[in-house]
Amino acid sequence: MPSLKLDDHGRPIPQIVNAEGTDFEPWKGESGAGRITGDIAHDEPDSGRPVKIGGRAVSLSSMPADVSPGDRVNASFDQKGRLLVRMDLASPLPTGAATETTLAAIKNDGIRRIVDPVTAQITGSLPLPDGAATEATLQSVLTALQKPRYANLTILSQAVRSTSGLSDEFEVGDYKEATFFLNVTAVSETDVTLDVAIETKDPVSGEWFEIARFDQVTETAKEHITVTGGLGSVIRAVYTIAGDGASFTFSLGAVVK
Repeated sequence: MPSLKLDDHGRPIPQIVNAEGTDFEPWKGESGAGRITGDIAHDEPDSGRPVKIGGRAVSLSSMPADVSPGDRVNASFDQKGRLLVRMDLASPLPTGAATETTLAAIKNDGIRRIVDPVTAQITGSLPLPDGAATEATLQSVLTALQKPRYANLTILSQAVRSTSGLSDEFEVGDYKEATFFLNVTAVSETDVTLDVAIETKDPVSGEWFEIARFDQVTETAKEHITVTGGLGSVIRAVYTIAGDGASFTFSLGAVVK
């Protein structure tokens, strides 16, 4: 009959019978504390009844009651054995964190135009990660997007012109329509003409295509025309002056939106 293992004071120490059943062997770790180990190592196929961390299965429709701070609790699993790491109550939001409410207030109707204000107030105490979106940053974006989305362009400044020419090129890819304003304030000689057209550039061939044309001018005049349905990405004005001694004083402006 094997004898129990005793410490220096004659007290039994934690021990188990050996595999052969002929003796006892200490049941302890390096620090002298008892330990329990399973018989399946990490990354080995699961089999038998190895030691595992367990918990209680709970119904998501009936969560456990709250306990007092400092109390011991059971690990909770759903009824498929998945560990629950978030119960029905979420942790407080970090100060200023964007919520579903604030994000839902930003509506995209195809031109990123805001139709509702951000009104949610957010409370909490946890620090936000660097660069995280906050209500303040969303509000700044909201304010910027609520500004009128248009631009005033000076395509041709007011000047006396006696020969045909072209304007600079203008990037208008962010805009869908434009109103062009031709203002002719002085004309020299008679039997002279001014023709002004707006062209857009084909990005593939680089060729220019006319999208609008003003009425031919023979005397002082004002005219505006509106182009809708798309301007392309780059536009310019082309003007043609004809007639002996012809000169025209005019400007060409635009509002794109």
